[in-house]
Amino acid sequence: MRQSDVIDRIREIILEASVDASPENYELCHRFVTRSDPAVVAAFDRAMAVRSPIDAATFQQIRDTAPPPRGQIDVAGHMVQLDAQLGRILGATSEAISDASSYSHSLNAGADHLRGLDPGSDAAELLADLLVRTIAMAERTAALESNLQAAGSELTSLKDDLSRAKLESGSDALTSLSNRRAFDSRLADAVAVAVATRSPLSLAFCDVDRFKTFNDSWGHKLGDQVLRFVGSQMVAIFGDAGLPARFGGDEFVVLLPNHGSADALEIVRRFCEVVSGRVLRTRSDGREIGTITLSAGVATLRRGETPTDFVERADAAMYAAKQAGRNRIVSSV
Repeated sequence: MRQSDVIDRIREIILEASVDASPENYELCHRFVTRSDPAVVAAFDRAMAVRSPIDAATFQQIRDTAPPPRGQIDVAGHMVQLDAQLGRILGATSEAISDASSYSHSLNAGADHLRGLDPGSDAAELLADLLVRTIAMAERTAALESNLQAAGSELTSLKDDLSRAKLESGSDALTSLSNRRAFDSRLADAVAVAVATRSPLSLAFCDVDRFKTFNDSWGHKLGDQVLRFVGSQMVAIFGDAGLPARFGGDEFVVLLPNHGSADALEIVRRFCEVVSGRVLRTRSDGREIGTITLSAGVATLRRGETPTDFVERADAAMYAAKQAGRNRIVSSV
């Protein structure tokens, strides 16, 4: 296949799936189009046998399950390990600083005591030598304490930088919401807590209606503005009550801990009404774009249900809302 054909095919897949043209997405498509990664090729072929072109959610699922290419480091996994190691090193450094400080105080106290002894005693020469050695040891210990404190400060700064990098790796660059990878982790934790505490947990799947048509009519730049708007409203409406994330493309999800079916439906309905009640305009000249609507599916965790089944049930409810005419919410009971 010619290079220009490879580029055209990659661009076609990304546009059809309505996903970001990021280096990661481009690289994944390149592995499929060039048939260089059998696992990725098989995943795309299976997905396209069911739905062609594939949608954003399916694209994201392939990306999340695709292993790093040979020779490429699994950065996310190593970041978790490095964070744990830094935590242990910081703990050991803190203990060493405390021990060095205590030893330094003891040596200084001993030196003061030696200075106060009678220099005319028979042990004067021995005491003088011991005093010199004690003072030297106290100075070296003080220097060690200072170096340990400097190293501790550098390690703390490094750990802070790593925490920021982890946060950024778990965030969607366009909307600043959690991304699919972060959502999957939080989903597993939320399900575990709900099971352990026997508390309700609901999940809403939301999709922007006719987003591809909107992109074709207004362009991807305005399409990005719409996605950012939806993301900002998720934060505003759900607040501390929910854990919103961008699932992929124009699909969004929100976890609702301690929300049963009725409570979840109410807050999701309010969110959809706020989004559809806003008349959007272009930032450049204020031209009216119109309004957008959402189709949503809501599911409440069932006893014994796995996180994967939970997500698929909410996703199926969302597709049922689209098939029923869009701009509505379907609950999976």
